[in-house]
Amino acid sequence: MGLRQQARLKAAGKDAQDAYTGDGGKRAGCRDVARDRLRMGWIKEADPVFTASSKGWSESSADSRVSKLDADWRKCMRKSKFTQKDPLAAAGSWVSASSEGDSEGVEASSAEKRMAVVDVDCKEKVDYVRRRQIVESEYQVKILKEMSVPLESYRAAWNHSLSEARLVLQGS
Repeated sequence: MGLRQQARLKAAGKDAQDAYTGDGGKRAGCRDVARDRLRMGWIKEADPVFTASSKGWSESSADSRVSKLDADWRKCMRKSKFTQKDPLAAAGSWVSASSEGDSEGVEASSAEKRMAVVDVDCKEKVDYVRRRQIVESEYQVKILKEMSVPLESYRAAWNHSLSEARLVLQGS
């Protein structure tokens, strides 16, 4: 169990947690009762939105334009004596130094803050976000076309569950 889960459990208490998630499978928690009442059994299936997003990220990350962009960013960072290999490594480098990667309540050092400022400055200099989004959006368009059927089914399931929720709320 991660630190955040432990903190939630401590704050809510085991009885509240069990009421929400169920008591170790012995009874349904309110989350599962709500899913049943709103006909949301489908939510436990694979999420095509997450799949499409992950696929778009991974495919665009392998694109040579992103490799070039990362190299441009890395060159900028090196000028300020920072050695992170890519923007994601830079963003998480001080977090991983904290307890089990949970940075909540951990104050960044002045060196870490300086690195964060240089990271943002370099991203602005190389136009990182816009250039990265251009590449990723090309892949997303292709993926959305390929996955249109499961995505439309997923939207229909959400709309059905929202209709059920409206009926429940009108009846209360």
